[in-house]
Amino acid sequence: MRGFFYMKISDFKILAGSQLKQKYTASEISHLVAVLIEERLFMSRLDLIREGDFKLSEEAESTLKRDVELLREDKPIQYIIGKVNFFGLDIMVNEQVLIPRSETEELVALIADDYEQKKDSVARIIDFGTGSACMALAMAKNFSLAKVEAWDVSKGALVLAQENAILNHLKVDFQLKSILDAPLEKELKYDLMLSNPPYIPPSQKQIMEKRVLEYEPDLALFVEENDPLVFYRAIIEKAEQGLKKGGRLYFEINQYLAEETFALFNKGFKAELLKDLNGNWRFIRAEKT
Repeated sequence: MRGFFYMKISDFKILAGSQLKQKYTASEISHLVAVLIEERLFMSRLDLIREGDFKLSEEAESTLKRDVELLREDKPIQYIIGKVNFFGLDIMVNEQVLIPRSETEELVALIADDYEQKKDSVARIIDFGTGSACMALAMAKNFSLAKVEAWDVSKGALVLAQENAILNHLKVDFQLKSILDAPLEKELKYDLMLSNPPYIPPSQKQIMEKRVLEYEPDLALFVEENDPLVFYRAIIEKAEQGLKKGGRLYFEINQYLAEETFALFNKGFKAELLKDLNGNWRFIRAEKT
């Protein structure tokens, strides 16, 4: 083995493979290693191909080894590098917010597709439980003429959300408000409401990955066992008051509570239960009639 600070890229790949093989598949390891090398060395994959098997600096080697150790401890790669790409946006993440999922990106794509021909008709949007603000910022990007508002009960999440807005040069009105307690302003009417609220009862922890349970915020994940749809009911009540006629409400939902969530909508809405790309009941789209 070469000296401590003379490791080459090929040596690092071998080290990472041996350290992570108990946690990840070979393809997962290859992806994780590629992400770490690109992020820590500020090099594209094409740059790496051109450079060949070069030696790492002392600082780079130390950082990459620490990253591998964190992966062994089940820390998500997104928290290690501190960011994720979401709908073409760079979204910073930390342990104050959930890591944006591909399913949530599907929901944003669904909204964008639904309004592709009528973006300019959308004047006001609200995102309940914004977290990193990935959805709110995607709305601000896609509906450039609309005023976008976003609530969260976590001060830490809103600090990061504001940083993400600045990073992406987008404007969102962030507010420290609870979905359950804070009322909408009576004079405001919204064209779009959306939310990916907490929806996991504690009984489902047994089917969740360790890296989610140990690192992602409980506040954004879990609800009381005896009332797992509490946030959905509260948002639907707000939609009854504050959504324009013909306006739409979009939810990401717990696939195991899909029918129960769908049943919350009354005759004032035309609602649809929709599947994600994996075939799971994951979204609800409801139009106010």
